[in-house]
Amino acid sequence: MDEYSGSMGSDADVAALVSIVGEVEAAVVLLTAAQVAEVRALAAAGQLAARQAAGSPAAVRAHDMALRSVAAELGGVLRVTDRTVQSRIDEARDLVVLPTDVVDAVDGCSASDAGVGSMVIVVVQPGVVAGGSLLV
Repeated sequence: MDEYSGSMGSDADVAALVSIVGEVEAAVVLLTAAQVAEVRALAAAGQLAARQAAGSPAAVRAHDMALRSVAAELGGVLRVTDRTVQSRIDEARDLVVLPTDVVDAVDGCSASDAGVGSMVIVVVQPGVVAGGSLLV
């Protein structure tokens, strides 16, 4: 059986790896920018639904119906259910409408979905404690 010698291989292999790492890093930057753009668009959709329902005598129901209508349209594009989109709109509004700085901070850096979810917990529910430690 061959054993690993611990070397990276030839200079060509090292150069190829450096190139691949650069490509992955560039892709992560693009993905992060796209996620930030999606969050901002979903928050705008939530604001649209709120404007559509403003002034209605049954404001809560009107807002829910307007949000469901907007979510159904977006669900077709995102290929998920309207309930899923509604949840994502609510999360996006929490991130964008309340603390704009959070989305701006994520813009241009490489944050994973899990990282953004952690920011939602910390920003929307500051000081929530689970098992004696702050949820992060």
